[in-house]
Amino acid sequence: MKTAVKDKILVLSLLLNALCALLILNNLVLHFGIRTHAENILKKLGVVSETKRSYKTNPEYYAARSLHEVYSTKNAGIVMLGDSITEGVNWNELLDRTDIANRGIDGDVTEGFLNRLDHVYRLHPKACFIMGGVNDISWVSTTDIFKNYQMVVQQLKAHDIVPIIQSTLYTAGPDSAQRNRNIAELNRLLKKFAQEASVEYVDINRVLSKDGRLIDEYTSDGIHLTAKGYRVWAQEVSAIIQKYDLS
Repeated sequence: MKTAVKDKILVLSLLLNALCALLILNNLVLHFGIRTHAENILKKLGVVSETKRSYKTNPEYYAARSLHEVYSTKNAGIVMLGDSITEGVNWNELLDRTDIANRGIDGDVTEGFLNRLDHVYRLHPKACFIMGGVNDISWVSTTDIFKNYQMVVQQLKAHDIVPIIQSTLYTAGPDSAQRNRNIAELNRLLKKFAQEASVEYVDINRVLSKDGRLIDEYTSDGIHLTAKGYRVWAQEVSAIIQKYDLS
């Protein structure tokens, strides 16, 4: 009897240790920004499928939306719409303003942008800067990402909000070559669409990347930006703010 109890305790202990190890590994993956690389490995091993990533399975999406629901801001001159790259800085402090609402969400995809435009509309902004696609690019065709962008832009214009498309950032790292080729194709489509629709297109890669790759000093992990990277990006945003008299 005592042996059976000890065996159960041992099994329970092993299960708890395994769970703790998985939680620690997950936190490390998120902290060091290697989620995409890890997912690519898992796809090759057949552990996860090639089905597209959805905002519906992203817990950060719902957590952030809940916060956006309770924020007291009623009006914003500018909304920054994007994923964790947009989310990662205080735009008001970066640009010395008080009227910017940051609506970046960690891990978000362009389908998620489209699904939460109500959180942009309710702020009645003059303009909305859009930047995303890097979370889609390994899972969704550039054509489908582009279609999401088109719908976002069309919806913003229908609500008298000036849409400003920012190029999807290139990445850096050993597994970035194919991803960057897809990003280049997406940006080509976005630039052409912007020209045809008379929408502003800001080529952020022109200042943050070189030879189709994010410059090392501007990234902390191959995807996310350093303070230097944000400072350079801010200069591009400031130029557009002046151009559209958004002061």
